[in-house]
Amino acid sequence: MIITKVQNKSFIMPERTLPRFGNSTFVPNYGLKINSQITSDTVCFKSKGKKLQTTISKETKAYYARKAARELRDMQLVLEAKIKESEKPTNKKLKKDKRKDCISLATAKSIHAMIIKPQERIFTYIHNLFDDMLITPTKPKNIILHIQDRAKSSVSIMEKSGSRDWHTTKEILDNMTDLNGAKLVMGYGTGKAETELALEKLIKEINNGKVELLEIELQRPSAIADMPEQQQEVYDYASKSFLDRLEDAQEAFYNGNNTNIDTMKLINRPLPKYTEGNYCALHLLLKMSETDARPFELQIMGPYMGEIKGFDDIRFKFFNGKKVESKYNQLIENWTPLLTKENETAKNEFLRYFAYSIFELRNREIEESKHKLKSRNINKLFKEAKGFKLTPEFSNLNDHLEIKRACDARAKQATRNLEKARKQKVDEDNTNTTDKLMMQTMPFNRFIYEGKDKSNHSPKYKN
Repeated sequence: MIITKVQNKSFIMPERTLPRFGNSTFVPNYGLKINSQITSDTVCFKSKGKKLQTTISKETKAYYARKAARELRDMQLVLEAKIKESEKPTNKKLKKDKRKDCISLATAKSIHAMIIKPQERIFTYIHNLFDDMLITPTKPKNIILHIQDRAKSSVSIMEKSGSRDWHTTKEILDNMTDLNGAKLVMGYGTGKAETELALEKLIKEINNGKVELLEIELQRPSAIADMPEQQQEVYDYASKSFLDRLEDAQEAFYNGNNTNIDTMKLINRPLPKYTEGNYCALHLLLKMSETDARPFELQIMGPYMGEIKGFDDIRFKFFNGKKVESKYNQLIENWTPLLTKENETAKNEFLRYFAYSIFELRNREIEESKHKLKSRNINKLFKEAKGFKLTPEFSNLNDHLEIKRACDARAKQATRNLEKARKQKVDEDNTNTTDKLMMQTMPFNRFIYEGKDKSNHSPKYKN
């Protein structure tokens, strides 16, 4: 039996299992990164051999300390999620009751007015950052289809404040992080590589201190909740390794070479959220370096998810008792029969078909990204409802989508007409003002004649 010491560790190996070469016996390397195998003649460190020494830089130590801190945080999140799941109430009546006790619409409108100016700065920043990647007629090979911005509406602020039990303006401004937002819709045929290429710009902005990353949240379809983690990651818009890089960039900016896990400042990175409608996206909570800057939510998604997101929002609001914009009255009229008790089964089947269709759209994005397909037909976005027990009026989601598009087109045209009328009125007012000014500058208006002798035309200026 041979007792061999490698880096102060003793390994007992039966002699018969060690391959021999000449008069030397080869010993496994035990994970040491050495170019050639170690023989039993060279690993006896009790002789005059030199100790192996390794120098690790402060940056490397800090990196692994941050990594360890993140692993501890993730373990804690998993534990908390299991506890929360076990304590989750089955009765959903509580949420509906809370919605009644919320802020007034007037307060919600005042909060909405506060976020308009920050929203303009956010959109300008995001647009300038990603503008060179935007698809245009002259740059069809770019990777971003749309850059959109969004400020939460007054009604949404009022409803969400009730569901979260926030009753003051300060509570809402401090806790409602999605008041302001922007959206990147990636181009057709793009995949994780293109998304990560776009988000490389954010890493540079973080390193330069121009923007702060506060949170990374993955939105995943509920249809994949029971799959192994490796299969679930296929549906994400960025790889886990890239998101780790993105997170580490911000935490390195926070902590420098700090290696104390207890004092480490980390961003918020909750467990993936599984959406009931199978909606899929990557959400980043960011904040510009300005002193009065508000946090804003940057959503990254594929072209089909970008197309369907607004449609799914309407579905979610309508079937969860929230207020839907009046411009979608035609959709509301079509879906209202599903709310009756007699049609409870039909409603559940329709919602199941809706969720399945959105999941299939994400699968289509993944498939097209593999083959880099740029052509698409968005007129018929959904597949036929095979295998679903649906009444004829609810059997084709493409018809409902066309209604939604028509409602948007009418609302857009109405907005254009109002803007045109407003400009026309402003032009008329400007014309009238100009005419008045011209009249005031005419000699016979500026001067009057006083006195009984009107033959004397020496004018006197009247102040």
